[in-house]
Amino acid sequence: MKLSIYSKLERVKNLLKFLIEKFNPICCLCGGKMDWRSFFPKLSGLDRDEWTIHHLDHNRGNDKIENQSPCHRDCHRRHHREEQLFKELNPRIKYYRYKAYSITSKKSTKIYKV
Repeated sequence: MKLSIYSKLERVKNLLKFLIEKFNPICCLCGGKMDWRSFFPKLSGLDRDEWTIHHLDHNRGNDKIENQSPCHRDCHRRHHREEQLFKELNPRIKYYRYKAYSITSKKSTKIYKV
């Protein structure tokens, strides 16, 4: 018996729903719970899903599983917007989430809270 594409997609959707409910992932940026309903795109096709993967070391080329963490798309966008603004305002300081470490001084590292 050959399964239709629709039934295969429904099986994948149910499996993902089960895994998301079982492991209860949280957003690495805001700490909020990630709901399975927000994972699937809207039926209209105009909206994207609300999940994305954040590279913890900000290196897109580093696709190791330890370097990736799920987050809300809005949190991810806000995080990188804040990072970009910080770089524009302080070009000689390297930005990290909630802290910025100076790279101008080799002797001691100054910590600036953002």
